[in-house]
Amino acid sequence: MGHSASLDVSYHPGNLYPSTIIRALLSQGWRANDHGGISHTREGVDNWESSPLERLDEVLEALDEEWDTGEPVAITLVMEGADTGGIFMFLHENTLSVIANYNRRTLERAGNFTDMSWYIERILPALISLHQEVESVMAREHA
Repeated sequence: MGHSASLDVSYHPGNLYPSTIIRALLSQGWRANDHGGISHTREGVDNWESSPLERLDEVLEALDEEWDTGEPVAITLVMEGADTGGIFMFLHENTLSVIANYNRRTLERAGNFTDMSWYIERILPALISLHQEVESVMAREHA
């Protein structure tokens, strides 16, 4: 198994649709452009598909509809100008999970370990802009 890194961000009061958080992330410089398409889940997080970039509004609406059925949803986001990102998963009403798997940022003097602060600094402002109180940030790394 390869190196993996993820963050779980819990926030309150929560109860936001995935599209609301994704739009806030987009306003902070994230992009849904994964090699020229939008990579997102369909009918469960194990089923991925790619949609054209111009269908972003439709994709976000479909994610919200899936979320309404109780299914977890996910989308790949990449930070503009950095070519770094990951999978943004919405599993619970008040938790955003990010798998740092898209040109993962590493710490210069710490081997292959992930620079978690890079991700945190670019994710939390979106939640704060939505008047969410960040309750916890849990980072996990497996070498």
